Amino acid sequence: MAAIQAAGVTRIDHLLLTHYHGDHVGGLQELATRIPIAHFIDHGVTSEPKEMVPGFQKMYAEMSAKAKHTVVVPGDTIPFAGLTVTVVTSHGQVLKTPLAGGGNPNPACAGFVPGTSPT
Repeated sequence: MAAIQAAGVTRIDHLLLTHYHGDHVGGLQELATRIPIAHFIDHGVTSEPKEMVPGFQKMYAEMSAKAKHTVVVPGDTIPFAGLTVTVVTSHGQVLKTPLAGGGNPNPACAGFVPGTSPT
């Protein structure tokens, strides 16, 4: 919260949750009591065989119902100021076709040799 306050942030416009493990959603309930969250973006209900954070799904459903809530699927785009994100995987599903330029060798990795560490 000190960093948020120092930056002059008064609300979170878009909160993107990639998955519901404790290292990604731990503290979310406390955060939401300290700063308004306008828009939740996620993959919908958990795809895990069991909840990784007990009680999270119920709490999150109640929390996200009070704001804008978007469930994304592969191929959706999420526009942010100056940036558009394309969802390539969501809820265990992946894009069926590559993005434009996808699958081409990355020139920055031309010298990579498997089994070695980058320098």
